[in-house]
Amino acid sequence: MQKVIITWVTKGIWKALCEKYLDKWYWVIGLSSNEKNLETLKNEMSSHALELFKCDIWNEQDIKDFWKFLKQENNIISLINNVWIGFYSEFVQHWNEKIQEIIDTNLLWTILLTKEVLEIKSHTLNNITFISSLAGKVWFEWLSVYSATKHWIEWFADALREELVEKWVVVLVVRPWIVDTNFFLTAKMEEYTKDLKSIMQSPEYVASEVFESRKNHSLEVTIWKDKWFLFLRRFVPKVFERKLMQFFIS
Repeated sequence: MQKVIITWVTKGIWKALCEKYLDKWYWVIGLSSNEKNLETLKNEMSSHALELFKCDIWNEQDIKDFWKFLKQENNIISLINNVWIGFYSEFVQHWNEKIQEIIDTNLLWTILLTKEVLEIKSHTLNNITFISSLAGKVWFEWLSVYSATKHWIEWFADALREELVEKWVVVLVVRPWIVDTNFFLTAKMEEYTKDLKSIMQSPEYVASEVFESRKNHSLEVTIWKDKWFLFLRRFVPKVFERKLMQFFIS
């Protein structure tokens, strides 16, 4: 049975991805730094093909245990990176510890874990997926640090794709739109998203798009119906700004 590693499997998109891959007869290795959340997921999903693992990239013992675990595993074909947190506020109101937490979680955790997996499983791995965000391509005020980390991850993915092309490892970037998860609660964005509930994407829909994109060997996928949005942002920024404002005002 082919195996996939999915990070932060216990909530939102991550949990939906876990369910999707299990449904398609994959063995899922789910990672999370929160042991309590892993236990909750274990109770909710009773599957012999689900293996949950506590992995805090900042915990030396966790890394040693995960390294040992990886060496013993076979048929790991895909790593799906889903780690991200944000904070909705003017940049000057981001306190230093929060900025560090966002950068450490969204960037360092992701690239260090990717490095760990590549060092051990590059001979069986054929896909690395990064769940980015539309914020990785489009600015959103009051999400400056979060947007910056997503943009950085996309550049990292582009460079890594070139490095791994001769090893036949496909590096995929997926950009969801606004997904109905608790991200907006933890990012203090409840008021902002109140009127957008009707157009939010479900975690299950995003998980399905990720699965199909990986199966089709895609390199970049933006999960949003308005494909002109990114074109306007890149080539006609003033028109883009008016379109964006009309969208949120309407």
